[in-house]
Amino acid sequence: MSRTYFLDESKSSGFMFAVAIVEQRDLATARTATRHLAAPGSRRFHASQESKSRLRSAISSVSTLPVQHLVVIADRRNPLHEARQQALGFIAEQAVAGASRIVIERDDTNVKHDVRTIREVFDSVNSDVDHAPTYVHLRAHEEPLLWIPDLVAWAYRRGTSWRSQLGALELQVKRL
Repeated sequence: MSRTYFLDESKSSGFMFAVAIVEQRDLATARTATRHLAAPGSRRFHASQESKSRLRSAISSVSTLPVQHLVVIADRRNPLHEARQQALGFIAEQAVAGASRIVIERDDTNVKHDVRTIREVFDSVNSDVDHAPTYVHLRAHEEPLLWIPDLVAWAYRRGTSWRSQLGALELQVKRL
């Protein structure tokens, strides 16, 4: 099946990517439901700017969506830029096995390095680059499904009480 990977990062206490994985057939449904997370009049949902009650409600809403969740935590001993590339490389390797697209929340300082990392992985893992997933960097207001990994990354980094609320998401965690 064809999937899209939506990635957002957290740089507090080391580097982590949260990934929301959505099957092609579920994209429209998940996107429509996710748009309702944003406050009226807001362009986007951003976990760090929401109230605790809105965050709890958002986690509850996301738990009902047909989305798989992955958290990739890079080795804390690596410099931040190396940790990011390590985590992104791992995700790109996973994506080759069944994703059609990777969508990364845009951080202009990282785009060039991200493109290089993804191309290197695709070249080494899959010699048939015509069938490799496409990838794009978008701003969160351009793609509501980026709000899901933003929420997961925020809650995961906030510790046990918030992390326990993610339990309904059946979160997979990979430490590199």
